[in-house]
Amino acid sequence: MNPLSFDSELLSSPRVRIALMLLAVALTLFAAAFVRAVRLESLPPASPAAESHAVTEGLPPRATQVDAEHVVQADLFSASRSAPGERYPMPGEERGEASTPAGPPAPKPNVLGTGITLDGTVFATVQLPNNPSRIVRIGDRLGIYTVVAITRGTVTFRAAGAAPFQVNAS
Repeated sequence: MNPLSFDSELLSSPRVRIALMLLAVALTLFAAAFVRAVRLESLPPASPAAESHAVTEGLPPRATQVDAEHVVQADLFSASRSAPGERYPMPGEERGEASTPAGPPAPKPNVLGTGITLDGTVFATVQLPNNPSRIVRIGDRLGIYTVVAITRGTVTFRAAGAAPFQVNAS
């Protein structure tokens, strides 16, 4: 069988011709899409009127210059860092305005017991009223409280902006 006659027989088939035409159309569409995707067009500069005033209305003006060197030199994990004396206001909120209304004081946790593991880490079983008991370690949060210290039969808690207090195991 002559290979040339096989090709001519194959190309004379209407199904093969349709498939080749569809392949040519697909390659043309792919090339056009590729060129459009890669082509870089320069955009005209945005006009100041195009900025949305709904987003920036009522906000203080942006800082024009940032002291980047000071930011880079500041150690985020320094032990001497502390929270600011006054919390940052939310956009639209005036300084000194309370963000949350004063409600009843949060319930104090109930310490069910303390313990120590074989590797020397301490833990406590603690429960807030109307909640299941939890095992906590130093640094864990329980509601609004953070566990500061755990000693035999006593757990020291601290709420944000409040003095630490101790609760004895019951």
